[in-house]
Amino acid sequence: MFGTDIAATVTKAHTSETRKGGTIYYIDYKYAAAGREYTNSESVGAMTFGRVSNPAELEAERPRVRVRHFEFGPLRHHLLIEAHSPWASAGEALVFALFWNGILSVFLTLAWIAPIRRRHLVRNGVATEGTIVSTRTRQGKGISYYAKFRFRNRENGVEIEREMQVQGKADYDAAHPGRAVTVLYWPRNPRRAVVYEFCGYQARIEGMLD
Repeated sequence: MFGTDIAATVTKAHTSETRKGGTIYYIDYKYAAAGREYTNSESVGAMTFGRVSNPAELEAERPRVRVRHFEFGPLRHHLLIEAHSPWASAGEALVFALFWNGILSVFLTLAWIAPIRRRHLVRNGVATEGTIVSTRTRQGKGISYYAKFRFRNRENGVEIEREMQVQGKADYDAAHPGRAVTVLYWPRNPRRAVVYEFCGYQARIEGMLD
C-alpha cells in the first residue's frame, strides 16, 4: 500500500508441471532501489508469462514487469504487481490477519484473560448463596467438566442461572445437583458469576495468613 512502483527487468522465464498435468509459470527478475540490486523468482499468470517469456530474444529492450518496493530503515519488502492489484493483495493479507488473530484471541482469552477476570471476581465480587442445578461433561481431546448453578441477585431478587467449567473430576463429583454453594458475582453484570468452591482460588482475610 505504501511502496514505490519500480520497473523490474525480466532475466528468465520458465515453467513447471503440476502432478495433475497443469502448468505453473515463473519469471526471474531484477531491479534496483536505494542503491541496491534485488533479484527474485515468482509465479505469474499465463498472460504475463506470454508477454515476457523470451527475454533472450529482446536484447535491445528486455521485457519489464512492475514491482512495488517498500523500504523503512532495515525493513524491506516488495510485491510483484504486474497484472495484480496491490489492494487485492492488501485485502487478502487483512482477511488472513483477521482470521489468524481471531484464532489467537481464543487461546489468549483462555490462557490469560479468563483467569484474570475470574481472580478479579473472587477478590471483588458479591457473595451470595446458590445451588448446583446440574452437571455435564464434554468429550474432546480430553474430558471437560461443567456445573450449572442458580442464585438470586441480592439487589433485585432476580434468579439467575449460569454454567462454569470446573477443574477436574473431583470437583465434578462434588458438584452434585442440589448442593448449596457460595456464588460470587459482579454487581454491575450479575451474569459474571462463579461458584467459589470450584473456582480454583482461595480467598483470605486481608492481613491474615492462609
